[in-house]
Amino acid sequence: MEKNMRKLYEKHINHTGRLCDSHLVEFFEQSYLTLPVVEGLLEKLYRVMCEDEALKTIANGRPNFIKRFKWFSDSLSFIKDRVQDGRFNNSGFVSGRYSRVFEFETEDLHKSLRVSAHEVQFDRRSNSKIVLVRELL
Repeated sequence: MEKNMRKLYEKHINHTGRLCDSHLVEFFEQSYLTLPVVEGLLEKLYRVMCEDEALKTIANGRPNFIKRFKWFSDSLSFIKDRVQDGRFNNSGFVSGRYSRVFEFETEDLHKSLRVSAHEVQFDRRSNSKIVLVRELL
């Protein structure tokens, strides 16, 4: 773990010649991404979706992977405060894009990629078991 953090630190120093505040934030976010995930534990994940995707998810009992990747969050406050704020991913231009929030469980978090402090990305090809628990109102 220390070696990974040291490599990230050196990468930022070599790239910029100095480590300013924005690089410190990025450095610590990336070092957070290197934390190991314990296999076999049920993890709660949240996803917000449009009506069409929600109906398909309810019918299947799991996320409907039309494209290769799906993004989830382990933070419900991130979903409610950031994703549903009307500015996330141009959602202000499409009504109902992020209207329904669902809770999922998975024990395959080790098959995901943590892309930020609040988001995890699953690849359809990893055959991750992600189970729908309930819709949050």
